Amino acid sequence: MTIQIDHELFLPKIHSKYGHGRYGDSSKLLAVEALKEAQGWFNKPPFEDDVTIDTKRECRISLKYYLTQQIDLRDRSKPFHMATFIWVWNAEKLLSYVVKLLIDNYWRASRAESGSLYKEILKAHYNVD
Repeated sequence: MTIQIDHELFLPKIHSKYGHGRYGDSSKLLAVEALKEAQGWFNKPPFEDDVTIDTKRECRISLKYYLTQQIDLRDRSKPFHMATFIWVWNAEKLLSYVVKLLIDNYWRASRAESGSLYKEILKAHYNVD
């Protein structure tokens, strides 16, 4: 069983920080998309190919890279797209915040039992002790 992202836990935090102002509506749509895509990272952890990812920092880097590969901020067909460089800058900050929330939350939850998110995901995903 893999870690399931609790949208009801994270969306209010993200919306309170980024869900207002000129880009508020687009930020909310991007946050939902980011959580949906992040679930893919948790379902298929990158540790299969790269066993050096075993710290909180390395997990954040890996997840941020995964999200930026999955979500094209310049894709005009996406409902969250806005055609300004300021939007892209704001959206990248939002993605960094989402990554921080996810890794901090699930790292803390798994740390007491296994010592790292990497081990927790392997244990949940592959039944490895």
